[in-house]
Amino acid sequence: MDELLTEHLEAVFSESIYTKRMGRRILLLVGALCEEALPDEILRQTTMLSRLVVLQDLFDALMEPVNAVARGSWRPAQDRPDTYPDLAPVFAQIEETRRQIAECDTVNYAQLLAWIMARGRERKLLRKGRGTR
Repeated sequence: MDELLTEHLEAVFSESIYTKRMGRRILLLVGALCEEALPDEILRQTTMLSRLVVLQDLFDALMEPVNAVARGSWRPAQDRPDTYPDLAPVFAQIEETRRQIAECDTVNYAQLLAWIMARGRERKLLRKGRGTR
């Protein structure tokens, strides 16, 4: 388990831009490295990050039919390329999800990463040099 945690620690610190993968890794690491109740601020940050990741997944899922129509790879039951079902409800859901994402509080990644790094050091999971821990 420690080896897996070490791999995730190294991966999260080597990523240079925010991605959903990075958010998921941070959440995994916080959960795995938490040996007692999370400090209030870390709990608040992970709650915000969890919400953001879920909303981004929802947004991506809602965009799939729109992207399929745009690519022309999706056809309605009648198989007539000039007619598509009304996508207005999907667009409304996309807009609502986009609004919710925009309303999310800013996640303090630096604070979360500092907490993760401190726990990793305490458990001696971070490598000090190549091939050693």
